[in-house]
Amino acid sequence: MSESSATDAPVTLDGTRLVRTLSILGEPHQILDAWCDMGVQQQVLAGLADLQSGDGYASQWRLRLPLERHLDVDYRRGEVHLGESVSYAGSGEHGLQLQTTLSVRAAPDGFGCETTLALEYRVEGDLLAQAVAKLVGAAPDALIGKVLHRFKAWIECGEVPTLRDNPSARGRDHHEH
Repeated sequence: MSESSATDAPVTLDGTRLVRTLSILGEPHQILDAWCDMGVQQQVLAGLADLQSGDGYASQWRLRLPLERHLDVDYRRGEVHLGESVSYAGSGEHGLQLQTTLSVRAAPDGFGCETTLALEYRVEGDLLAQAVAKLVGAAPDALIGKVLHRFKAWIECGEVPTLRDNPSARGRDHHEH
């Protein structure tokens, strides 16, 4: 399996665009259907964003930011190209605008799919908005990689790995009786 990363670091008038690609063992329709499933979205985004309400077409999320901050976002499904891609667009507090697109195509070796997650975002507005953007910093690139890896695990294994019930989980007292 391969992974690639590309980041257009400069913020353009259209915003910052981050792109990650990962090979996933699955059929295009299976991958795209799972991406649109609210239950899968909640598992893949656990710890990063919390679903407030909605479904796979329109939803409200609370994004977790560093320093115990959060940002509320309205998120709606946009363009769908059967067997190829699905896009979502969102808007939130402090002038946040974002768009995500998950696209799939057959892997060159015919084994699975090359799955690409693209995130474009921009923050418009005053100094507070700019402070929010700086607070997030380089995290979005790492986060989309994490989301894509979790999604791959869900497609290939039927679950997102977690240490929640594992005795090796950090912060857990191993000496309780």
